[in-house]
Amino acid sequence: MSRRRRVIHKEEKLDGRYHSPVVARLISTVMQDGKKSLAERIVYTAIEETRTGRTNVHAVMHLACTQCHISPAEALSARRTVNLIADRVRAEKSTAASRGA
Repeated sequence: MSRRRRVIHKEEKLDGRYHSPVVARLISTVMQDGKKSLAERIVYTAIEETRTGRTNVHAVMHLACTQCHISPAEALSARRTVNLIADRVRAEKSTAASRGA
């Protein structure tokens, strides 16, 4: 039996205007020194400006799509694990080379 506590999952925050977790994360990223209303103003005006452009793409959907494109395709492993694997490969190569010589 594990001695660790159960993980408490947090609810995703949604923004007030679009009810999107992507926009809420963007607002949190833009926010500096706790000025959330200023960050909301900046993000919402940027979204409105992209909506008035020549494309009819919904800005929130475009945000979600770009987030998928910029996130890594596969999860990265810890550096220590990668180094251990590299050390094993080097050791196997050196033993194979010493056997062949």
